[in-house]
Amino acid sequence: YFKYDHILSKRQVGSTFKPIVYAAALMDSITPCKYFRNDEITIEDWSPKNSDGSYGGWFSVIGGLTYSANVIAAQLIEKVGIQKTIDLATKMGVTSTLPREFGISLGAADISLFDMMKVYGTMANKGIKPEPVSVLKIEDRYGNVIYDYEEMLKTDPLVGPSERVLDTLIASTMTRMMQSVVIYGTANALRSQFCTHCDFAGKTGTTQNHSDGWLIAYNPKLVTGAWVGGPSPAVRFRSMNLGSGAAMALPIVGNFWYSVSIDPKSAKITQEKFTTNEKVNALVSCPFRIGVSPDTLSM
Repeated sequence: YFKYDHILSKRQVGSTFKPIVYAAALMDSITPCKYFRNDEITIEDWSPKNSDGSYGGWFSVIGGLTYSANVIAAQLIEKVGIQKTIDLATKMGVTSTLPREFGISLGAADISLFDMMKVYGTMANKGIKPEPVSVLKIEDRYGNVIYDYEEMLKTDPLVGPSERVLDTLIASTMTRMMQSVVIYGTANALRSQFCTHCDFAGKTGTTQNHSDGWLIAYNPKLVTGAWVGGPSPAVRFRSMNLGSGAAMALPIVGNFWYSVSIDPKSAKITQEKFTTNEKVNALVSCPFRIGVSPDTLSM
């Protein structure tokens, strides 16, 4: 309908940027079970707010991502640094020029859906950055296969991605943390309403004034994503009820996965499961949120 490819258009990405911040934190030796105060903070005249206005207690790193707490992401980028975050985003596939501001931790940056798919593809691909592929197989009129991308990958590794951006353990940990987002957090409707047997990792995103809604999610086989918004950011919903990524973008991705799950030719994709990594499970084995100081707990 629009005479423009919005897969390549650049819009604010909201909380879908947070996994980059969290991955940078893990690379900086911050563990998933390190706790941060869920309090209002000010960083160099910038005072981020949680979208639900709820404060108090402590969030673990995995809990902060699961419930998309803005003040936790802000504290992480303050510790890691803006430049390290930008450098990682670039390595993971972001081609936009990112502002040198702490606000990028909450997605205050214009990035295309195409680039964000590469970012999440890197985590889905256990740390190796992939390039998006449109054509997987070509057959002639008689059904003879004349091109098969996956078969070529097996025999010619140069065909596929080759640049390692994240350590395998960090990529696997990020996937495990984003599984929690889908199971317990802002993207839980993806499984509960559209594909109950599916194994997903992902993240929602909502921008200021509910102008943009995002959801990017993946299983071990396929990365999917949607951005929803008007031609101008001035076209928007008035509340989070209708204007959040979970309300706008999640149903699009969810209906796609539902269609895949009932298609005899492709349903097997939805049966794919993430491999269990006991080391990762140990790293994330902690409460998402606590009401007392973590110093009083024996972890």
